[in-house]
Amino acid sequence: MTKNFLPVYLQIKNYLVEKILSSVNASKYKLLPEPLLAKEMGVACMTLRKALGQLKKEGIIKQSPGLGTIITDNEKILRQLALNYGIQNIGVFVPSEVIKLRERSFNDIFRGIYDELDYTNFHPLIVPFNNDRLNYANINRILNKNKLAGIIITAEEFHDKFIFYLKNKHIPLVLVNRLPPKSLCYSERKDLSPNFTYSCGLSPTYPQVLVLKKPLVRELPESFRENIVEESQNSSIPYVYNDFGNGMYRMVMKLIKSGHKRIAYLGLGFNFRIEQDKLNGYKTALEKNNIKYDLSLVKDAGHFGDKGYSLAQKFISLSNPPTVIICSDDYLAVKVMFAILKKGKKIPEDISVIGYNDISVSKITVPALTTLRVPLYEMGRKSAEILKNLLLFKKDGTKQVIFQPKIIVRDSCKFKN
Repeated sequence: MTKNFLPVYLQIKNYLVEKILSSVNASKYKLLPEPLLAKEMGVACMTLRKALGQLKKEGIIKQSPGLGTIITDNEKILRQLALNYGIQNIGVFVPSEVIKLRERSFNDIFRGIYDELDYTNFHPLIVPFNNDRLNYANINRILNKNKLAGIIITAEEFHDKFIFYLKNKHIPLVLVNRLPPKSLCYSERKDLSPNFTYSCGLSPTYPQVLVLKKPLVRELPESFRENIVEESQNSSIPYVYNDFGNGMYRMVMKLIKSGHKRIAYLGLGFNFRIEQDKLNGYKTALEKNNIKYDLSLVKDAGHFGDKGYSLAQKFISLSNPPTVIICSDDYLAVKVMFAILKKGKKIPEDISVIGYNDISVSKITVPALTTLRVPLYEMGRKSAEILKNLLLFKKDGTKQVIFQPKIIVRDSCKFKN
């Protein structure tokens, strides 16, 4: 048997801490009176009192008139206690619908989170949620049941009011693939460089959406327009985001330079900020080239792209059809390709198709799909790194990281060489 070299009172303290952490709701329990507890543990009262003194000093227990010695109800102390002892759960909040669909975007994000936390005392735990059924009581049950040391939120569907709630409870929190609620964003407009232009939703320092009459897009210097990662400290909640708007802007600019003028766009729910960013990037590129924004060429295919097939057929049937259809997602692009082929048209000879995300299916479509690659794995890994550092080193969590998508040219779109 391995000998425990810790003083007896510290062994008792650690034993009591383990018991507290194993309680479903520790703050509702109290300790036995000292004589009974000492007898149960087979130690002298003085030794027990020394152990309890350590727990009181750390704020873990306290004396309450009429109740005796009770466990603190301070959630911050309990979370820190859990952090210092054993494996800690990290809640990765994801919409239930995404899990049912086995959506690749979440799979890659979670894989990055898992790899970053591997061989640490942090364990990522998938927490499905349905916004229609989510309320404050449910969130408290999730926190207490899973004993979450920190949280990573992976979707825009998680309502802003619940982010405020978690922030006010001082729970370490990182957002990935979404921006903080507007009133938590850094709202002063400050240009970091003369080469950068900022505005509505597309800027890491001004992430508010649809504020200006004429949406602009940040234009990066030519040599840095792809794969650049930007880090700053301007948000009160740390987040990891992909610059969807700038990616769309660069793609449309590339199309226009290749001679495309009739450029259609299919979105996936324009009420989401990611979709607003993409649409702003599309608009800005047209505006920069004096091409009129045509509402007949911009349609919302619904959150899951259910209308994509029928809308693509309507585009093709126009008297002056588009020469290219840009889709907000690769799955949507596949539906559009089917619709074009069903009409007897050829891709890209008659009409080009572009997706977004670069999922695995984009490489095996016929023709292979031109798209924008979002570094989802790296984003997941970075979000876990930020949360891990926040928990371990108590670093200021006001950090934001912006990734740039990469244009992937394949056979579904005609470009000039």
